[in-house]
Amino acid sequence: MKILITNRTMSIRNGAETYVQDLAMELLAQGHRPMVYTAEVGATGRELIDLTIPVTDDLDTLGVRPDVIHGQHFMTAMTALAYFRDVPMVGVSHGWRPWTETPLRHPNVVRYVAVDEAVRDRLSLQHGIEDDRISIVHNSVDLERFQRTAAPGESLRRMLLFSNYVLKGSPYFLAAHQAAEELGVELDVVGTGTNSQTSAPEKILGDYDLVLAQGRSAIEAMAAGASVMIGSSRAFGPLVRPDNVERLRELNFGIRTQTLPVAASTITSQLAGYSAADASEVSSWIRDRVGVPDAVRQLITIYEEAIGDFDPASVDPDEAARATGRFLTEATAQFHDVLHKYNAARPQARLDARGMKLQVRAQGERNDLREQLAKARADLRRERRTVDQLQQRVDAQQARLDGLLASRAVRAQRRVRSTPALTNAYRGLLGALGRR
Repeated sequence: MKILITNRTMSIRNGAETYVQDLAMELLAQGHRPMVYTAEVGATGRELIDLTIPVTDDLDTLGVRPDVIHGQHFMTAMTALAYFRDVPMVGVSHGWRPWTETPLRHPNVVRYVAVDEAVRDRLSLQHGIEDDRISIVHNSVDLERFQRTAAPGESLRRMLLFSNYVLKGSPYFLAAHQAAEELGVELDVVGTGTNSQTSAPEKILGDYDLVLAQGRSAIEAMAAGASVMIGSSRAFGPLVRPDNVERLRELNFGIRTQTLPVAASTITSQLAGYSAADASEVSSWIRDRVGVPDAVRQLITIYEEAIGDFDPASVDPDEAARATGRFLTEATAQFHDVLHKYNAARPQARLDARGMKLQVRAQGERNDLREQLAKARADLRRERRTVDQLQQRVDAQQARLDGLLASRAVRAQRRVRSTPALTNAYRGLLGALGRR
């Protein structure tokens, strides 16, 4: 099959972009012809191109009609539908919240895929899609890439906060640091939100006894052999154990598993149940179930069902046009919502910018004063050294004078001068010698 995969961007390295990479490479390995349409090709897209997967931001460059569209992110997905009006689509949603994951309602979208029960319920209960048109295909990871390298210690030594959505100073960030301090373990933070991202998580996950993560990141860490506690910027979940891993997997280690408060005490209480043996058992269970080939085979079956169920001749052009219109109406509303929020934030942003300028100016003035003070202190130190040197010379002269005054000759001279008869004789002697 010729399969067109859509994704908002291929310029960053988040979960969706990694998913596209794994999907495209496995489709190619299984004998299919994948291609990717995106609004931004970027570095991640160029990596796929280097691996012989076509990636484009211009559908005119595609020389063939796809057999099916794997539609992710509704803007690029709808663009592909508008371009290929006689091609069926499988709409794929990865999240409960993101507006880019809103499902398309269009006659060409024959089947839908959700990554877990929560996303399935978003599709059916919030957007009215029939349950029998929705399949759950759980997240997968490349097990060749994420080798089992971790060997957790019997006690916690090193902990990793692994997330692109955690900011420095946020409650999650502070809770993790406080818990690490209380537990006496080393904590590292990796993610774009803290400007500490990595392009090769497979090389570091095995270095940690425990990883705080959610969703696909949690699966990657468990595949690498690390123990995992579920954590996100909004809430925490439990430590993954042999007795809860199956249920947590059904929920994609995601939003419905995150029911615990963001606090250091949550982490410390969960980690009271830490066990290296449990981590090993969980890793084995995960590695038996999360391989990319099995997930892609599930998707191929769904693609084939979509192609078989779709009859281009049965699509009412007016219905398709109305569906496109409804999409544009919704997209325009969302755009205006973002625009209103932007405009509402501009005055504060200007104030913040003005305040920042004043802060920068004040900081510059403080720096100037600090430099002047440092120079004055240096001058003072030099003057003090000069005074000290002069004082040493005075003290030396005084010592010489004291020694001279204490000499026998000076004492004798004093006795002579203090006795009148001797003084007159002394003067007479000096006169005779010509020294008077």
